[in-house]
Amino acid sequence: GGEWVEKARDLDREAGERAADILGLAAPEGSPFFFLDAGPHLDERGLPGFLEDCFEDGVIIAPGSSSGNDYASWVRLCFTSMPPDRVIEAAKLLAGRMA
Repeated sequence: GGEWVEKARDLDREAGERAADILGLAAPEGSPFFFLDAGPHLDERGLPGFLEDCFEDGVIIAPGSSSGNDYASWVRLCFTSMPPDRVIEAAKLLAGRMA
C-alpha cells in the first residue's frame, strides 16, 4: 500500500495548501483540517444558522464546539475528506460566506 499512501498524502497536501490559500490561512503542517472563527459572520441564529447556510451552499463543516467550549464560535473544515477539486470548491464557497 506504500504507493497508495504516497498518492493520498500528496493529494491531501495539495488540497490543504490550496484551501489554505483560498481561506487566507497558513498552510497546514500535518493536521487534516482547519479551524475558522465564524464568530464575526454569525447572525441572530448563531452558529447553527451559519452551519445551515453552509450546508445549503453544499459545504459540510463541523461545529468547533465538538473540540471543546473554547471553539464555540468556530467551525472545522476537513480537507482530507474529499478529492482536492471538491475541497477547493468548498473552500471557495466558505470563503465567500466568510467575506
